[in-house]
Amino acid sequence: MEQLINANDISIRTELRTGDLGYVAYLHGKIYNTELGYGFNFERYVLEGLLEFSRQYDPQKDRVWICEYKDRIVGFLMALSRGKTLQLRYFIIEPEFRGAGLGKRLMDGFMAFLDEQQFEHAYLWTTNQQDTAVSLYLRHGFVLTEEKESKAFDMPLTEKRYDLFRTANPLLEPYDTPYGLPPFDRIIPARYLPAFEAAMEEHRNNITQITSLQTPPSFADTMEAFEKSAKLLRSVSAVFHNLTSANTSPELENISRQLAPMLARHSDDIYLDAALFNRIKALYERRDALNLTGEQAKLLEKTYKDFVRSGANLDADKQTRLREINKQLSLLTVHFGQHLLSETNHYELMITDEMTSPDSRIHS
Repeated sequence: MEQLINANDISIRTELRTGDLGYVAYLHGKIYNTELGYGFNFERYVLEGLLEFSRQYDPQKDRVWICEYKDRIVGFLMALSRGKTLQLRYFIIEPEFRGAGLGKRLMDGFMAFLDEQQFEHAYLWTTNQQDTAVSLYLRHGFVLTEEKESKAFDMPLTEKRYDLFRTANPLLEPYDTPYGLPPFDRIIPARYLPAFEAAMEEHRNNITQITSLQTPPSFADTMEAFEKSAKLLRSVSAVFHNLTSANTSPELENISRQLAPMLARHSDDIYLDAALFNRIKALYERRDALNLTGEQAKLLEKTYKDFVRSGANLDADKQTRLREINKQLSLLTVHFGQHLLSETNHYELMITDEMTSPDSRIHS
C-alpha cells in the first residue's frame, strides 16, 4: 500500500457475523493461489473446515478473531474445540497488513482463550511454505510433532503438525499406574516425537558426562554409566514400537517414518563417538586385570563388539558412508514393514461354490 498502516486502526472482534466465513474462504482461495499456486482442492479443504465449524459453533467453546480495517476483513484466526483440545485453523492476514504485529495480536488472543477455557492441548496443521507463521507458533510454545508428504493442495509439499500441551508428557514421567504400565489413555500420537527428542537429548547429555571425564575409565564410570544412559529412550521406544506392532494407525505409521532416520542418526552419533569408544576399548584391552564378575565381563565384551560392528574402528570417510547406509536402511525397513502390513490387511480369500461341496475340506 502507498501509506503505512497504523496498527491501532485495525480492530479485532470475536463476534461471528453473517458473511464472515464466506469471506474468509474467499481470502484463503485468493491469497494462497496468488502466493503459492494452490488450486481448487485447497479451497475445497477450506470450505469443508468452515462448514464443520459453522455446524458446531458454540461461542463458549469456539472462537473467531476477525481483523477489520475500515470495515474490511484483513485477517482471521479460528479456534475449534474438540473436547479438551483446541484446534487452531485458518490463520491468515492480507499481505499489505503483515509486519504490523497483527499476527502476534491474534496468537495472543488464541493463547488467552486457551487458558481461559482451560483446554489441556492445542494443535494445528500447516505446511513447509509457512515459515513466518511457524516462527510465531514456536514463540508461543508449539512444537513440531508430525510431518507428512502431501499433494492435497495440487502440488507436492510437506504438511506439518504442531502441538502445544498444558500438561506434562506422560511418556517422560514415572508411570503412576497399576503394575507400572504406560498410561495409554493419556498418550496421543502427538506426544511421541517430543518424547523421543527429549529422550535422545537426555541420552546425549549422559554420554557427554562419560566422555568429559578426565580420569582413566573404570567399569562403574564408563560401562555402568553407559548401560544406564539410555534408560528413558528405551522406555519411550518400548511403548511406541510395541504399539506400532500391535495396534498401529496411519498417524503412528507416519511418525515411524519420521523417527527412523532420526533414531539411526542418534545411534550412529553414539556408536561412532571416538571418545566414548576409546574409554570402552581401554577397559576391554585390560579386562583380564579388572577382576570382573561373569556378568560384567559379558557386558563389556558385548558392548565392545557392538561398537566395533557399528563402525567405531572405521576411518572418517567410511563412517560417513556408513551413516548414509544406516539412514537408508532405517527408512527401507520401516517402509517394508508397513507395506507388508498393508498387503496382509488387504488379503482376501474368495469362497466359491465348489469349495462348499460335500468333498471340500472346509465343509462342516
